Amino acid sequence: MASIIDELSELARLPDADLPLERMAALVSADHQAKTTADDVSQAFNRLAASFEDHFSVRADPFRLTRFIHELEGFKGNAENYYAPENSYIDRVLATRRGIPISLALVHLCLAERLGLKAWGINFPGHVLVGYEALDAAVIDPFSGRQLSHADCQTLLKQNLGPRHPLTDQHLEAASPRALLLRLIENLKQHFWRKRDWNAVERSLRLQRTLTPSAPQWSLQTASVKEMRGDLEAAQQIYRSIIETTSDQELKAAAMKRLTAMGASKSTLH
Repeated sequence: MASIIDELSELARLPDADLPLERMAALVSADHQAKTTADDVSQAFNRLAASFEDHFSVRADPFRLTRFIHELEGFKGNAENYYAPENSYIDRVLATRRGIPISLALVHLCLAERLGLKAWGINFPGHVLVGYEALDAAVIDPFSGRQLSHADCQTLLKQNLGPRHPLTDQHLEAASPRALLLRLIENLKQHFWRKRDWNAVERSLRLQRTLTPSAPQWSLQTASVKEMRGDLEAAQQIYRSIIETTSDQELKAAAMKRLTAMGASKSTLH
């Protein structure tokens, strides 16, 4: 039987458009929680889709689906405990009906796919949104269940980035499944980093590296974790490897800075 990482690695080789977002999000949860299975998540979504069809006798549309998710099924943002890791585990979100924008967006996307609706995630700064083909210019805020106009998105952008940031088409572009998964894992990683749970941070980094093996920033972060844990030799080896192999000058400078701070001889830095 393939391990979770093996399966994720195999799936990650697919083109972005073909990535099974639901299954991969479930595997991310399973990697952190031993009792979770991707099949359990799939069955939970099947039950929700069947419930929607039992409740509505007409074809699904974004308005009915949003009402079903947020009013009838009671999904909403977990404002009281926003940073809890459970908000990023799709199985726990399905069980508790609480989550954060990225995980609640997954609820929309997974149900929309089952019900024949075209929908996509939007990597909006600080707050993932959901676009539906039938909504034209409007989008859904999965945290509140509200429909947002262009003006609403501009207000949200100013709240998140400040008043000098104008809304552009790029802010509302559809995000790839890979980008959404990376953002989901990043939320987990940031939580564990704040808690100094280095085992969980390294697990999250392993997931991100599995999704984007060629991204050099994961090596720098892994070295930082090794340094935090006191494994200085391993950290230095990774920093040196970055300096020798990366073409990213910013990343190389960061690695050199860390090595210098650790007391490495400048003659060893090339």
